[in-house]
Amino acid sequence: MELSNSDEKIKGAFQITNIVSSVSLKTHIDLDLLAEKYQEVEYNVNNFPGVRIRFSKPKCTALLYENGEMIITGIKKTEFIPVIISKVINNLKINNIVVPEKPSCRIVNMAVSGHLKKRIDLDLASVVLERTIYEPEVFPGLVLRIDDPHKCVFLCFSNGKFVVTGLIKKDQIKESVISFGNLIKNNDLFLLDDE
Repeated sequence: MELSNSDEKIKGAFQITNIVSSVSLKTHIDLDLLAEKYQEVEYNVNNFPGVRIRFSKPKCTALLYENGEMIITGIKKTEFIPVIISKVINNLKINNIVVPEKPSCRIVNMAVSGHLKKRIDLDLASVVLERTIYEPEVFPGLVLRIDDPHKCVFLCFSNGKFVVTGLIKKDQIKESVISFGNLIKNNDLFLLDDE
């Protein structure tokens, strides 16, 4: 694989497409009051137990619950997480909702998409590799669960494209993608161009 120095993207190999983080604001939030005062909030108590706040820069969504827990999804760079937390806290304060100064935050999942630049024999992969699910009549991708070097799940397609989920640190991505590529290569699962 040809790699660049960028932390967020490996040229021609993979890129982060979604980071999901969990934030605890450590306070009770009156969602009815928030929805009444904060125009950007989407709130329908019959459909969803929290409020939805959409941001355009950076593009993401924050899901805020009555118990002060918040899920941020849609971000592609980890450095944007504190920006969104700050925006939410500022909006809460403007609307007279007291929030402790230092909320706790952790990344719970990163979704990464990429391409191995070679086609993969998914039929053979489903037989040769352990912990796979492949039902082409239901879905065209093969699900592969791996634990080494990091516990994650790859969804791979015959054209060589893949999505990986379950990682929580950026430094795990490169190692996992290289391990996945080596697993495919070492088991002779790449198709020749004429196959």
